Amino acid sequence: MISDHALIRFKVQALKSSVADVQTVTSRAWRRLSRDAFAADLMETRLCSDMDVLRDMSSDDLVSLYCNVMTDLLDRHCPVVTVRRRARPMTPTVAQLGVARELQRGGTGDDYGIADARTLIDRTGKPS
Repeated sequence: MISDHALIRFKVQALKSSVADVQTVTSRAWRRLSRDAFAADLMETRLCSDMDVLRDMSSDDLVSLYCNVMTDLLDRHCPVVTVRRRARPMTPTVAQLGVARELQRGGTGDDYGIADARTLIDRTGKPS
């Protein structure tokens, strides 16, 4: 049997990630939010009180009132938490790998449509 297929073997050198090992992320603990308690406290605020008073307020005052009331309620019912997470390494794109290989061989990286290839490689890590 004659075949025109041949085995192709190759190696790809990955770029090292420049991301820190630990990231700090700040968000709210939304799972801890009790909707019933939040709704009950919201009904006791100025937002849900006398509507005649609200009608006389300017739109800027209403926005300010809304932001203050909602921030206070969310801080009470759904506090801000800071979590430290392990960062995932950046995966280089095919273009970045090609630029890295071309730079190793003395090229400019222009074939990949990247204006400043050396800056890109410096940001993503030098090829090993």
